[in-house]
Amino acid sequence: MKLPMDTNASLSFTRHPGAESRRYELRPKNAAPVYVRHGAPDGWSLPQGYEPRFTLFQDPAGTTPLAVVVRCDGRHLVVLTPDNKPLADLRLPPKNKRWRPTYEIHLPDGRVLRGREGTVPSLIWSALLAPFLLLYLAALFFSDSAAGTFTAPLRTSWRQQGQSFGRAELIETARGRFQARGAGLDHRVAYAQPVAKHWKP
Repeated sequence: MKLPMDTNASLSFTRHPGAESRRYELRPKNAAPVYVRHGAPDGWSLPQGYEPRFTLFQDPAGTTPLAVVVRCDGRHLVVLTPDNKPLADLRLPPKNKRWRPTYEIHLPDGRVLRGREGTVPSLIWSALLAPFLLLYLAALFFSDSAAGTFTAPLRTSWRQQGQSFGRAELIETARGRFQARGAGLDHRVAYAQPVAKHWKP
């Protein structure tokens, strides 16, 4: 079985919020799950000025950390290894940015991966599905059924800055699956990005 920190192969995983607000799970295909917990492990020594946000663990008991994500400078997040070596900076969009927010991954080698929510094909696909969505919402309204949480089926692709049509190193599909391709992106960073994007602890 592959370990969750294997960085030499492609990675495909889904995210699963837990019943408890402080627990979260990432489930890679053909590999052990990665467990996410709010804050830093007990006794973890962080550099001064860093505020712990969440930790990625290899085990459900939370005894084997893979990485800790800390807040620095407002919405700026840093992914740290167990020995506090930075793996990446995650830049989140402003909270008031609603139309195609941009998420950035700044890597130690100077590369910047930018992901805008909603690739052009997924926007076109959403426009084509809009009439069916309206019919669905109308049916819910007249049937007095509770409408679940719905989001448009949009993809997000993280590519190197300035390469609009280059190979994406991280993809979020319209169905909520994440794919990191090849060894260009540390898998701990790939795991941290969707949690930073979606989790509301």
